[in-house]
Amino acid sequence: KKSIINDFKFIEGNAKRSNMKVWTIRELLNSKELVAEGRAQGHCVASYARSCHTGRCSIWTMDMRDDEAMTKKVTIEVNMISKTICQIRGKRNRWPTDKEIKVLKRWAEKESIKVSDYLTV
Repeated sequence: KKSIINDFKFIEGNAKRSNMKVWTIRELLNSKELVAEGRAQGHCVASYARSCHTGRCSIWTMDMRDDEAMTKKVTIEVNMISKTICQIRGKRNRWPTDKEIKVLKRWAEKESIKVSDYLTV
């Protein structure tokens, strides 16, 4: 079931200048979505299904759409007990970029979610 945390949308640039980027963060709500995310990103997020089901964590996906296409960026784990972002991984477990962390922090601030210190170093 859906957590108490809201999805997120952030728009930068604008369509007239052809530099608009739409960043979205949305919760993955079933095993099918977790498996699809894991396959697309090349990591083991599907193994978190039980933890999501019990409410210990929630899993989120960050995408960015521009004039050309939608690009999967990172997968995010939120510990629901402490309401803390405890893990962020991109394709094949790469670390997030500075830009992805900036977008993530906007969402975290809006939703009053803590960000683990090791993710912001």
